[in-house]
Amino acid sequence: MAYKIIIDPIADLDIIESIDWYNNAQAGLGLKFYKQILATFDIIIKTPFAFPVRYKTNHTALVKKFRFMVH
Repeated sequence: MAYKIIIDPIADLDIIESIDWYNNAQAGLGLKFYKQILATFDIIIKTPFAFPVRYKTNHTALVKKFRFMVH
């Protein structure tokens, strides 16, 4: 079965705001953050059940090098 990522509009806004925040902290860091988000999405698509369950039924994946979690 093929899985796809669906990004809630609130989560999308959080990602955009975080990109801006990281870019303000250090030039180019927002792009690195965005690339890590996309890499995390790719891993989730390939192995959606490989991540621990939190909050009852939600699997969560940590974003490498950044303090973010994808639910």
